[in-house]
Amino acid sequence: MYCLGYGDIYPVTVFGKLVSMVSSIVGIAVVALPAEVITGGYIDVIKSEKGNDDVCREKEI
Repeated sequence: MYCLGYGDIYPVTVFGKLVSMVSSIVGIAVVALPAEVITGGYIDVIKSEKGNDDVCREKEI
């Protein structure tokens, strides 16, 4: 569920409910999409560092 406020003001008309629904979805997308990109970047860095550690360990042996 997504909370838009305390409930003291809420949309009554169909157009108002549509606008609030669309703005809720867009608001979630604005936060979720960059978070996924940033997380993907961290995962790529971690994988590349793990790969470098394995290469370094093989050179030491």
